[in-house]
Amino acid sequence: KKIVNRSVEVFRGDGIQLFGIDAEMELKRQAKRDVAFENKVENWVKEIYGEPLEPENDFIEALKSGIVLCKIVNKIWPGTIRTINLKAITLLQVENLQFYLSACIKIGLPKSEIFVASDLHSRKSIPSVYQNLYSLARHAQNALNYDGPKIGPSTVNRKKNVKRWHTIAIGQPIFLSDIEKSEIENCLNNDFNNINNNNN
Repeated sequence: KKIVNRSVEVFRGDGIQLFGIDAEMELKRQAKRDVAFENKVENWVKEIYGEPLEPENDFIEALKSGIVLCKIVNKIWPGTIRTINLKAITLLQVENLQFYLSACIKIGLPKSEIFVASDLHSRKSIPSVYQNLYSLARHAQNALNYDGPKIGPSTVNRKKNVKRWHTIAIGQPIFLSDIEKSEIENCLNNDFNNINNNNN
């Protein structure tokens, strides 16, 4: 069994020092982080935000207050987040993060790509934050009038929603092709003409 060298100090994202098996697990998590992927996500956020991040040398710290996250959502989907707390108070920062996460759900991000506030504010799961931002970037491509930077494929499902007649239950909407619509219209017209002829 591999044992972490006792001379190596291992810290979690929130600054807490880890030991033993916890330290081993943290080192494994850190080793799995994709620097190129994270840089791509960071550049996307910076370009959307359009202002220098503070501090410039610590991307996660710059997001900690939730202000940047709320503002980039409003730049892509105007008016989505109505209140943004600007004071440097922990409770208000966490509230900003909750505003942002609620907006992500409203926008349509899957639950599997929604982090919890402590993942960012306490740095407990930084990869979850990057994955969330990547998902946000993909959804942004579907936003009305969006012409900003793109990373990853759009989340739009281009596959047509087709149903066979035997799978359609009563009360469900029926998806018709143009040919089917034309055939139905012709049948209705013929029936209407027959009724008129009979009346005459």
